[in-house]
Amino acid sequence: MALRRLDRQGLVHSYPVLTEADGTLVSQKEHTVIVTEDGCEVTTKAD
Repeated sequence: MALRRLDRQGLVHSYPVLTEADGTLVSQKEHTVIVTEDGCEVTTKAD
């Protein structure tokens, strides 16, 4: 429910499910990073 509300408010965007040529589903994962003068820190990486 919360994601639908965010979508309606234009804060997140939904996309169609991606499939490979053989019909299997595609999965994608990304990380969020903070870049500083001292380097980068991945904030979404589980320890």
